Amino acid sequence: MDNCIFRAMGPEEAPRMIELVRERIAWMDREGLQSWNTSDYLEIYPQDYYEERAREGVLFALARASDGKILCAGALLETDERWPDGLPAVYVHHLVSAVDERGTGALFLAQAEDHARRRGLDRLRLDYVVDFVSFVLINYPIFNVADIYVVCATIGLFIMFLFVLKEKDLEFLNFKQNRYRKP
Repeated sequence: MDNCIFRAMGPEEAPRMIELVRERIAWMDREGLQSWNTSDYLEIYPQDYYEERAREGVLFALARASDGKILCAGALLETDERWPDGLPAVYVHHLVSAVDERGTGALFLAQAEDHARRRGLDRLRLDYVVDFVSFVLINYPIFNVADIYVVCATIGLFIMFLFVLKEKDLEFLNFKQNRYRKP
């Protein structure tokens, strides 16, 4: 990958954003992935939406230094009502990269993190969680990797309490013991 420049996009560059989204949707269709390609993404976020984000100064691009071609783009917002904790952060929305340019998404996120730090913000948040398992039978993504760990740990603890641990192993949980009290 050539040297790249991270910069704000102008409204006149919104067609390139739409082109990247269309390329990525076609790629999702070829790969059998369900995301933007299963919704009316370009109807919900048409070109004028991206033009407005560019005028607001929140649409950014990672462009090849040699020819200026935009390889990756996204919106970097400082507020997002979907995160109720209200912690200061930069929220990454509409992140899209060129299908034939590997690594540009990671480079964009690294640059977005630097952008957040320059603005005095110590968090970078993506606009959603990617589900790891999708059951096509009911066509609904059920859970992500973190959920898998929580469920497995809970089942493991349940089995330990039922079949492995004896009452003596759990005596330390009994607060009525005199072992730790001073006479």
